[in-house]
Amino acid sequence: MQPYIQGEFSLFIAEDGTRSVAIRSKTALLPMKTFDQLGILVENVGKRVFLLSDRPVARDTWSPPHNILRSLHFPTKQRIAELYEIESEWSGVMYVDRYGLTIRSKKNENTQIPLKYVPKNTIAALATPALPNMQIQSLLSLTDATMLGSVLNTAGYFILTKTENEMGFLISSSSKNFDKEQQQKIIQQSASFKQPIQQLLTLPDDSKAQEIIIDSGLSTIEETTISGMLVSRVATSGGSYLYSLEKDGQFAITNQEKLLEYWLNPTDKTKTDKLPGNILYLTTALLNSTSEQTVRTTEFFSFLSQTFKAISINNGVFFSTIHLTFHL
Repeated sequence: MQPYIQGEFSLFIAEDGTRSVAIRSKTALLPMKTFDQLGILVENVGKRVFLLSDRPVARDTWSPPHNILRSLHFPTKQRIAELYEIESEWSGVMYVDRYGLTIRSKKNENTQIPLKYVPKNTIAALATPALPNMQIQSLLSLTDATMLGSVLNTAGYFILTKTENEMGFLISSSSKNFDKEQQQKIIQQSASFKQPIQQLLTLPDDSKAQEIIIDSGLSTIEETTISGMLVSRVATSGGSYLYSLEKDGQFAITNQEKLLEYWLNPTDKTKTDKLPGNILYLTTALLNSTSEQTVRTTEFFSFLSQTFKAISINNGVFFSTIHLTFHL
């Protein structure tokens, strides 16, 4: 498109994923025969402004809100675009440098992850309650997401890691939200979902069926010591456990002892990545490469993972910034 654009252009993405583009140009510059062959409609919508689309597009008047971010810029970055979400009136400015893309918008009021470092094999770290439209369920197995949903809706944070054998998660929140009895009930119920009992049944027509029974009362709470702390745990299939622990007014629920040890002693900075107050941190390559069915990636996310090494959202003093780091 570069040869026949004179000035700026705008890309519009509808809710159903269809796209159209408005360009500033001249009629003489437009390759109409090529557009005809590609089935692209061309509509003159303003002085030297043309709308290109693959289907008729309903249009409406729209006056974008004044964006104070336009007058501010990063001295080391080049401003390349302004972004708008019409439904929510969200807007931001996109910058680029050799390290990646940065999108800066008005400050988001979500809580930040109260950690300076996360484990090196972290796939995702997220402050809770989650950002709007952030589907944490896509990062957890159905049973974990179902049982832990109430915890994910409270102020705290969630960490997802990947090892060669399995994916690990740790969720932390205030003990005021869930007392010890509630914590134990959560891991009991989650463990029972992981180990349902199958029982054969004979139906009235003498055909056979299987009944799946989930009974949290069959999961026994054990007490053990880890790093000098008393920990509750429940056995799951394959010799694994679900753990819960309280410390300094906070509690953690996890499926890996190593994550619990890290939560108790997060001081080994040689094995961690810095996390300067982010709302969200994603290591795209790790998440996209996982073979477990518990993580569902979309075509768009696959594109992001191939283009960017990591994605993070950070709350500054005045702005929220989205960082997309290139693979260097």
